[in-house]
Amino acid sequence: MKYVVTLVVGAVIGAIVGALWIGPGPEQVSGLTEEDVAAIRSTVESVVQATLADDWATWESCWAEDAVTVYPHGPPTEGRAAIRESWERVNATEFVATPAVIEGRDGLAYVRGTYALSFRAEGMPEPASESGKMLLILEKQPDGSWVVAIDASSSDLPLPE
Repeated sequence: MKYVVTLVVGAVIGAIVGALWIGPGPEQVSGLTEEDVAAIRSTVESVVQATLADDWATWESCWAEDAVTVYPHGPPTEGRAAIRESWERVNATEFVATPAVIEGRDGLAYVRGTYALSFRAEGMPEPASESGKMLLILEKQPDGSWVVAIDASSSDLPLPE
């Protein structure tokens, strides 16, 4: 009988230690709420619509002051003002951003998806188009909104020869 009690107590202690060792499962980690996901989708769509409408006040409200963009064939652009300046020159005629995955926790989220952009930049005789993959990192603000902190993309266009 003493052996059975020892075995049961050992199993219970082992289960408790095992649970503490493993930690909380993914469903117990503070993830994004449905409201967070909706707000993140809204931020992404607001960036797209503001870009198309040349509505730079709305556009700025979607970006962190210290945001960074990392785009193909160029150095990172740092700061909301510098990023805005580069986007103002794009003159987008069509722009679609399609989130495929939105995940995050603890005030940070990422959006992985695709984009398609048609634009006419200064000095270009014809409009150009580009499509590719995007990865956005967003930060939650005290009011519950989300702003883009990092925007990284990779083009589907072939590398120049």
